[in-house]
Amino acid sequence: MPQKLTNYQKHERFWCGFTHLRVAWIFVAFCGWAVFLNWRDLDKPFSRPDVIELLFYVLFVVVYTPIFWMVLRCFTERFVIGIATVHTAITIFSWFAPSLFLSSLFNSVTVSIRRVFLALWIVAFLLSLNMPVQAVRNPYVELEKIPSCEVRLSVTGNLAGVTRSWPKLRELQELAGWSALSRFMSAPSGPSRPSA
Repeated sequence: MPQKLTNYQKHERFWCGFTHLRVAWIFVAFCGWAVFLNWRDLDKPFSRPDVIELLFYVLFVVVYTPIFWMVLRCFTERFVIGIATVHTAITIFSWFAPSLFLSSLFNSVTVSIRRVFLALWIVAFLLSLNMPVQAVRNPYVELEKIPSCEVRLSVTGNLAGVTRSWPKLRELQELAGWSALSRFMSAPSGPSRPSA
């Protein structure tokens, strides 16, 4: 029976933007789109959502945000989720208290909120540009797909390389009994045959 994956393992395996290129580009596109939308609406007052939009926004804040928060673990991912959640919560609040968000270009609350969110989305976009670079440099590799003999040879090769380069370390290795370990790991696997 397969083991149940923890939230951290799910994030690492499927959703991490720093190891999966598709997820990284989705974050870059989303942050770029948010920057464009906030720049376009910079000098416009908040529009009051209708009832159906309001229900969707409440559903997003109450249900989807905790799910995304559990699944997405990296700082940049959580930063984007946090900005989107606060922006949505302010939209919900504008429905209940429309007097704070008057339809005026000179309303100091509206102008400052729009500018702060534009700055936050620009920061999120700049942070997200690092994700595809890291995903190309460090792609996710499942350890189950690597044959055990390759792992054993790479560990043995690393131990041999270190012991050749530092003679004092070789003495320490022999004192600790690591030379027997490296010989054991480099031995072929399988049942031993009796010598004739």
